[in-house]
Amino acid sequence: MDNDAVKLVSDFQNGNDTAFNDLCEKYRPLMHAMISRIILSSFPGSAGSENDVYMQEATMALYNAAKTFDCEQNDVTFGLYTKICIRNRLVSVRRKLVGEQKRKKKHIEASKKSKNGKEPKDKEKTPHRRNMPANGESLSKLIEENLSGFEKKVFMLYLDNLSYSEIAEALNISVKSVDNALYRIRRKLKKRI
Repeated sequence: MDNDAVKLVSDFQNGNDTAFNDLCEKYRPLMHAMISRIILSSFPGSAGSENDVYMQEATMALYNAAKTFDCEQNDVTFGLYTKICIRNRLVSVRRKLVGEQKRKKKHIEASKKSKNGKEPKDKEKTPHRRNMPANGESLSKLIEENLSGFEKKVFMLYLDNLSYSEIAEALNISVKSVDNALYRIRRKLKKRI
């Protein structure tokens, strides 16, 4: 079974975007199961649209796994490699959700203590990961056709779950440049979806 996956990965790495779409279909049950176990078990009241976001995150992890998997090695199967990549991605999403809940709770507490009743402004940028296509074929095509070379570099680092400051350090640019690039990327991809 894993030989079929490695063949699809090899085809995808050689430019066949439909091979990634086939990988998405093949690994969809695994992605759903991992989303349920890692995210939904901690946040049982999640809405349907949020589930789409989690599926997009899992799909981006699968995309990254397919791009980076070494088909020539025999030490680890693509299935295990993919499972690890998706798990790591979803654990990062869960951590961000927990952090957002904590920040919201602090804001609520701070607004209750505030004399003038105004809520404090949240200065921290939270990456928006909505509006990404769920199927891999359109994702890789959108990236290749619509993003500049610089935007592709920023986006790939972003897909690797690097923070804005880590991306800035890796590319030797300012955090504001990373923020602007990710804004442009979201805008470009949103227009194409």
